[in-house]
Amino acid sequence: MDSLQVSLPITPAKQAGAVDDLYEAVWELLAETIRKNAKHKSAGKVLDEYLPDTREDGRGASTSKALCFVFKSPAGACDVQMAVAAHWFELAAALAAKELAEICNANGFELSARKLTALGMAKAVRELPFVPRGDEIVGVVRGDEPAISIDCEGEMSFDEAELTPAAKKLARAANTSGACACPFCEKVRAGKAVAAKPKKERATKPTKPGVLPKLEHFTSMAKAVKSPDRVGSIEVPDKGHTPNDIPADIGKLSRMTSLVVNGWGTVFPPSLFDLRQLEVLVASVPRTDIPDAIGQLTGLRRLVLNGACVPDAIGRLTELTSLSLRSSGTAIPASLTSLTKLVRLELLGLGALEQPLPDLGMLAALQTLIVSATPVSFGANANRLRLESVKFSSLRSLVRLEIERAASFPVALRDMPALCELKLVHVDGDWPEIFDTLPALTNLKSERAALTAWPRTLNDLPKLREVELYESKLESLEALRSLPALEGLSIRGGPLTRWPEAPPHLPALERLRIEGTKQLSRLPEWIADLPSLRGVSVSRTAVPQAEIDALKAKRPTLNVSS
Repeated sequence: MDSLQVSLPITPAKQAGAVDDLYEAVWELLAETIRKNAKHKSAGKVLDEYLPDTREDGRGASTSKALCFVFKSPAGACDVQMAVAAHWFELAAALAAKELAEICNANGFELSARKLTALGMAKAVRELPFVPRGDEIVGVVRGDEPAISIDCEGEMSFDEAELTPAAKKLARAANTSGACACPFCEKVRAGKAVAAKPKKERATKPTKPGVLPKLEHFTSMAKAVKSPDRVGSIEVPDKGHTPNDIPADIGKLSRMTSLVVNGWGTVFPPSLFDLRQLEVLVASVPRTDIPDAIGQLTGLRRLVLNGACVPDAIGRLTELTSLSLRSSGTAIPASLTSLTKLVRLELLGLGALEQPLPDLGMLAALQTLIVSATPVSFGANANRLRLESVKFSSLRSLVRLEIERAASFPVALRDMPALCELKLVHVDGDWPEIFDTLPALTNLKSERAALTAWPRTLNDLPKLREVELYESKLESLEALRSLPALEGLSIRGGPLTRWPEAPPHLPALERLRIEGTKQLSRLPEWIADLPSLRGVSVSRTAVPQAEIDALKAKRPTLNVSS
């Protein structure tokens, strides 16, 4: 599961305020309530690393009918932390019901009563109860043969999880009763849990004549324009299907240095380009040409824009170090090559491009380049970038390159000795034998690219740690000989049928993932002899279960899943 959600039903009054403002205030209250009641050495990862990110993950998900808090686990990497955080938000909402109602009333909303009290939740039977294990919280997978669920490690027996005697006792009790033993539940059951107090709006102190007030960060446009002298930065959440328009009088926020408008809007107001102090601008107005006035914002260091056409005036922004442009226009202006301080460049949505890209080789400081011709609709005749007309040869400092929807392989790679990360998506054409010119390469990822044979020049690359191939045309790995630093190899989909007969030199390989290669019918015996291998995943293939079981028997400590 990649996400969980906790919802609090609300009803707007006639004079209801902004849902985004209510979300921010309620998130603050619930997060502070959690911090007060989940203090324990095992809670550190959730409180310090996971909890802060939930604020951003849930922005834009709420409506006038429900406040929604979202918890994510990208690629299943933090499923336990995700479940713990969602559980604690529910506990905090029940514990702080009175305080929540006050905040909702102050913002013009009525909070619907919750069915369960905090004590009822803490005593309830859970499908996945939690217990502390040293400096982390783990889940107890209940059953006749219970297991411990640990982030990044998966499920394992109580003994394999190396539980202390006290933790093992808690885990056994949780398996039997289903009661959660997390620090928050323990405190609620002990009658010692307390709700945080809502933050009160600080009174604005008048400043002395001639003295400017201290700059502040805002998450609401409406509040920001009411205090123009105090606005240092704004970041407003995505509103989903509702436009997030920049107000016409945005220009009066003359001291603002950063404006981040997530989501999409319908207009670039003229006064936006009067903000000469801006250093960061993120805005999306998909069906509108980016005005020439963008060239007036010469102090910009980071710019993210989505518009129909990009004007030549973009070349005046010579202080830019990071630029991301999503354009549905037919050309990218040649003036882009004037931005010689660029370290990061993204050119996206170039499905309608009719003219060649400018000479990107003039951007000598560039370290990250992402180029995509992905169109709005994915028809069979979707445009492909013509890379033969793009000059990359001077990008000797480039560290990361991503190309999506290109008509040919970027042979100019041979002139990028600093390249560490390469990602190719929907790239047509054969892969030439040029990888021996990339001694710094650490990560190679290919999605639906025309890779038909394992490039021999990939062998012996000294720093290559990760290789991911998704839906390639690769039939054989017979040319794989030696990758001394390789830690992860993932092949998903495609017609793979053959392995190297002789054991390849893979001394550092820890993770092997083979998925969806439906013509693959066997596993080589040398897999069990790889010295560093910790996990093997084989699914949706023609490999007999007997071979997978034999691998488990030969290497009992190996984590094998199918």
